[in-house]
Amino acid sequence: MQQISYNSVEDITDDIRKQIGWRIQEKRIEKGITAVDLSTYLNITANQVSRIERGCAGIDIYKLIVICKILGVSADYILFGEMKEENITISKEQFEAINGLISMFGKEKL
Repeated sequence: MQQISYNSVEDITDDIRKQIGWRIQEKRIEKGITAVDLSTYLNITANQVSRIERGCAGIDIYKLIVICKILGVSADYILFGEMKEENITISKEQFEAINGLISMFGKEKL
């Protein structure tokens, strides 16, 4: 295992965000989904999707769940790079159900 040296917690956080963003972008492009399409699903701007993919911004857990469903990958893959074979799709009804659950718990809609 390669030993990686970091100067601070911020360096680790920046590196992790960049890796997560790279994996999101890789799968998004592989699936033929535009940044605009992904931004619509997440209810954020295309610019924010770009910031996430470049590692300049993080994502909350709720958006991570939707990203995983849309891209058909596990959270393990997005977070750690560990690929599991899954064919996951999200229907409009599932998307609305997720938003409904989030609303019940007082969180902002996706």
